[in-house]
Amino acid sequence: MLQFYFLSVMLNLLIGIMLVFNKEDSAVEKLLDTEDKLFQLVVGILSVFVALIKLLSPVKGVPFFGDFLPALIGFAGGACLLVHYFYGKSTAEVQPPELINQIFIENQRYIGIACLACAVIHFICPAVLFL
Repeated sequence: MLQFYFLSVMLNLLIGIMLVFNKEDSAVEKLLDTEDKLFQLVVGILSVFVALIKLLSPVKGVPFFGDFLPALIGFAGGACLLVHYFYGKSTAEVQPPELINQIFIENQRYIGIACLACAVIHFICPAVLFL
């Protein structure tokens, strides 16, 4: 379905921008309120949902592998936003497990770069086998 293809590209692009340019003085922060917790929650949930739907209903071509990498990166980006939301919202001193901290918090900039790259490449070349 082309709607989910477009949503995947746009959400990967948005999450990439949010994760890479999350400085308080950046122009992106003035354009988008990326520290808004509700915005992070909605974008994270939408990204995980669209990633799951993309795995279940591919656009065309090779059924599973054509949308695998964008769905996987969208899922990782959405999970990164959700982890940031839930551990930032907690009032108690709760530390995430070491694996979650290492993957989704310390490396969120790399996940953001992967989301940006995947969104651009997937938009330019939608029929590539593993993208």
